[in-house]
Amino acid sequence: MQVWVYVLEFLVLLGLTGCGAQEEEEAVELTFDDIIGGNDSWDESEIYEEARTNEDRQGERATSEALVSCTSAPGESETVKMAASGNEILADISQLNKNDISREAPFSGCRLSPDKKCTLDTSYIEGGAWQDYDENYDMGTGKNALDCDRSYMFCQYGHGIIYLKDAGQTFKDQVEEKAEDELLITLDILQGMVVYDDDGNKIELGVREIESYDLEDSIPIYKEKREFTQEDVDEINRVMHKFEIDTPNKVAHFLAQCTAESNLGIGPVEKYGGDDVFKYFVERDYRNDLGNCQQGDGAKFRGAGAIHMTGRSVHIGFQEYMAKEQKTTDDNIVNHGALYVGKNYFWESAGYYWHIYKDMNNKYFKNDSISSVAQITMAVNGGDSQQELREQAYVYLIMELEGRK
Repeated sequence: MQVWVYVLEFLVLLGLTGCGAQEEEEAVELTFDDIIGGNDSWDESEIYEEARTNEDRQGERATSEALVSCTSAPGESETVKMAASGNEILADISQLNKNDISREAPFSGCRLSPDKKCTLDTSYIEGGAWQDYDENYDMGTGKNALDCDRSYMFCQYGHGIIYLKDAGQTFKDQVEEKAEDELLITLDILQGMVVYDDDGNKIELGVREIESYDLEDSIPIYKEKREFTQEDVDEINRVMHKFEIDTPNKVAHFLAQCTAESNLGIGPVEKYGGDDVFKYFVERDYRNDLGNCQQGDGAKFRGAGAIHMTGRSVHIGFQEYMAKEQKTTDDNIVNHGALYVGKNYFWESAGYYWHIYKDMNNKYFKNDSISSVAQITMAVNGGDSQQELREQAYVYLIMELEGRK
């Protein structure tokens, strides 16, 4: 038994009393079962290996300075420091409890937030607290200590999971698995889609962003067309996750509609004929069903976004929705209309139109029922425009998504 005594003394010296242990703390007497969790199948070499592993962890800055990573941050290795609430001094893990959710600085960006930026606004932390904390260690009225292997926060702004960097690998692995499970669409799927119009011509898919526009003539100037990138995929997944388009059937229907409405990115705003945009859309100027009530409303509020939401009413609704989301009103959504939405909210507006304005998830996908493409097209488009194209896209997407299971 001498070897066990040596190992126990060695482990105690390493401070294996929790990841926030301080050097000043008194040594705690540990039993053999405390170390191996009652698993008598471990041999001496495994115990020594466990000791060496934990010895290495004692020197990690993450353990002493509470560095955190986020699954939505641009760089996989990027970290920022936590700080105890109301305390400007940077905290180490032992000073933090489940309610300490403030960070010293934002991450350099956010791949999945609406503006690609990281926010320090703690109101976006789900529940206003860390999840999966140490229930056995109370630091005072409901202030439980953190567990560096398991504790995490969920940021609803960018749908990122914030976790303690390298303080424990167990949860990190779980985070990566969770992120992979939540992937809804992939770059390969988008790049592989081939669809044809009614005359058998291949439809051009890709991205053509609006660079600028002139409100006087209501004509956009486009950037050069490009292929889809991983950044495009990240944005689509962010929007679908946010607006609960989260099953293969919903995703296939949603993207099939986007394929017909905007070619997934080629048409940020509705097409027009001739040189006079206002004349082309004049018949919609006073459409009560669209909320259009002024001369020029037909052109100003023509279809915009991945799903061409159309009319003054839906633009007003979208502006009000985004004001609640961003906590500041973006008046240009209504002041500039479709051109501004197509340039700045291409996918966000489509998610809003689908889930909030049309309530598609609740009307047509209860228990993920199999709704027909014709039924969804009528709800989105108000008719049967490009019905065959939508069906082609849906069939391709559902086969790819279901085949990935």
